[in-house]
Amino acid sequence: MHSPQPGRLRQRGQALVFGLCVLLLCALLLFFQFSSGQVSASKLRLVNATDAAAYSVGIWRARAMNYYAYSNRAIIANEVAIAQAATMVSYAKFLERFTDNVDDVAQFVPYVGQISESIREVAYWVSQVTQYTAQAETGARSLYIQALAASQELMFAATHPAELSRIAAEVARENDRRFFAFTLPMRLDSSFGDLTARYENLDRGRLKSVVLDSLDGFSTNRDADVAEVPCLFKLARRGATELIRDHDKSELERWQAYDTLSLHARRTFSCSMRERAALGWGAAEIARDAKNELDALSALAPMMNAGDGGLDLPVGNVNAASPSKRANPRAYREASQEIWVSNQYGGIAAVRELDFQNNETVRRNSRFPLLRIAVVGWIQSAEAIGTAAVKGLAAGRVMPVDRFSDRGNAVMGSVSAAEVYFRRPPQALDRTEYASLYSPYWQVRLSPVPPAWRLAAADYFK
Repeated sequence: MHSPQPGRLRQRGQALVFGLCVLLLCALLLFFQFSSGQVSASKLRLVNATDAAAYSVGIWRARAMNYYAYSNRAIIANEVAIAQAATMVSYAKFLERFTDNVDDVAQFVPYVGQISESIREVAYWVSQVTQYTAQAETGARSLYIQALAASQELMFAATHPAELSRIAAEVARENDRRFFAFTLPMRLDSSFGDLTARYENLDRGRLKSVVLDSLDGFSTNRDADVAEVPCLFKLARRGATELIRDHDKSELERWQAYDTLSLHARRTFSCSMRERAALGWGAAEIARDAKNELDALSALAPMMNAGDGGLDLPVGNVNAASPSKRANPRAYREASQEIWVSNQYGGIAAVRELDFQNNETVRRNSRFPLLRIAVVGWIQSAEAIGTAAVKGLAAGRVMPVDRFSDRGNAVMGSVSAAEVYFRRPPQALDRTEYASLYSPYWQVRLSPVPPAWRLAAADYFK
């Protein structure tokens, strides 16, 4: 047996030192990889939570805009119904008066008088039922309109920045109880603010136009020549339902309707005709402060001076007399004296609409304005990230250094943005419709975050 060589004895144990170094390096890499994976996973969860918060806030604001649109449509529908109630009352009173006048003549004719008497009774009861129904309907619909207008202001209060931040924080906490989120202040960008304004008094002209455009043809114009023999006579029926100013005020608080029927005969030595006899009339007024009369026919004065009847009509300059009103002045005066009145009307409501006058975002792009939302999300507790140092998986020199275990303020942050925009749904008609609060087509989408918003959000992590 031979003893080992002295050189081999000196090389024993060197692989152990190398193995320990490799083992230490592998441990460091393992802890680093673990910490990096935890940071990446936490960052992904925070980004998703912040995106969800921004999208949820955007949905809430889009729903508010769509609620304004739905309520505005409901207000318009009820205004149209009130106008139709005035129309039906006026027309029913017109039929009642016409049948009464016909019966005054027909009662002297055998058998015909009995028929006319029956028709007159039916017309009377139809008119009475119409009036009672309109009275109740007007009061109920006016209260409903005011309730809808008030609900818009409640919805507007629900979009206060504090409420939006609460929604963002709640969504973030639902993803992880250790997450927090809030919306950037509206002073940072004009597009963060509300795009709407409450239209009152004279500003309600836009709503008035929409209401009038929504009326049916019978309500807007009931003019017709029932019978006519050129250069001899004609039976002229005139009527309309109007939304007008109340007295000399700058408010839109009156619906008035009138229906007249008059016999026109030719003038002497001319084929032109003028009113000779009023055959039927009816009128209705639905107002908050009723005048108990139709508008004055001040524009008729020159015609009366020309010898066209010489009627003692009221004079004023509240609303210019239309050609329809001037056609049957005698019947129009009779209708004004026997007008049916309801004081249950609350007037055209003050509603929310896009602020085309004062909002900078709407002025820049009045056709398709964008309402933006920016949400900042952060992780305030290092335990939510769970690196190797936080979990205590290593100690001493073996513990890798991370930047998340000893942060005083927010450990990690994220910024997300969303846009509320107006677009017709894909299944709608293929046409362009500009943004408004009369169609509920407001939607939301996530959007890129501008650098200025990132810089503003960075101040919260210092």
